[in-house]
Amino acid sequence: MIKQITEAFTARLQEATDDQSAREAVVDLICGDVWATPRHMLLSFELYAFASRKPEYRKVMEEWMERCQQALQLHFEPKTARALDAVIEGCTIHKTLNSEPVDRQEIMDLITLITRK
Repeated sequence: MIKQITEAFTARLQEATDDQSAREAVVDLICGDVWATPRHMLLSFELYAFASRKPEYRKVMEEWMERCQQALQLHFEPKTARALDAVIEGCTIHKTLNSEPVDRQEIMDLITLITRK
């Protein structure tokens, strides 16, 4: 699952050709179904719980985060990539669990704020 998600994540970011299209790619990762399908989200929640109980599996989570951040670093500095990775994760969790999704423009505004140079 992690391989499939990170490949889709990377492919979407590779399509970006400038700062604005990179921001759009990040918003797509949050708002679209590039990776955050209902099945992937359920498996992700289960993996979070499992890794929190079994420290030896935290390496799987670290590898996942590292791969996502490497993809983000195609367009953003490492510190920004880490921040974006956390925002993507948090926003997709909220999107999955909330009955009313956050407006795409609000997410774009947040991503723009984080990625300003």
